[in-house]
Amino acid sequence: NAVEDAVSSAPDILLAAGAALATLGAAAAALGKLPSFGGSADQSSRVNGNAIGTEAAPEIIDVTIPYDAASRLAFESYPENDGVDYVQFKMLYESQMVAEVKAKVQERKVKEMQLVLDELEKDAAEIRFQIDELFRPKTTVDEETVMNDSGSVTSV
Repeated sequence: NAVEDAVSSAPDILLAAGAALATLGAAAAALGKLPSFGGSADQSSRVNGNAIGTEAAPEIIDVTIPYDAASRLAFESYPENDGVDYVQFKMLYESQMVAEVKAKVQERKVKEMQLVLDELEKDAAEIRFQIDELFRPKTTVDEETVMNDSGSVTSV
């Protein structure tokens, strides 16, 4: 039973160990460095040779993207933008982008409608064929002209 108890508690032990490692990793990430394991007792309060708590706070970096970044980049890509009003350029640029998106949406709708139209034309052709078959004169064997083995035509 001791073996069964050990096996049944193994997942709990692994989860606890994983949580401890995750906590250690989060702490190391918060400090910005990984702790050094082993060494003398005076090194236990140090991280990679630096005393814990004496390191400056990490620099905060702004990674936000301005709302008008695309128009700003497009404006700056024109070599002759001196004297051009950015506000007017931005208004025209955004109008152009909206028009291009609308055109792409309409293009997709046209392609979808073309597929529907092609399918309807195929159905109409099939119906037309069935109508032609319906009105095609029926012939019977006794009305047909039959070729005999000698190649001469005989009426039946």
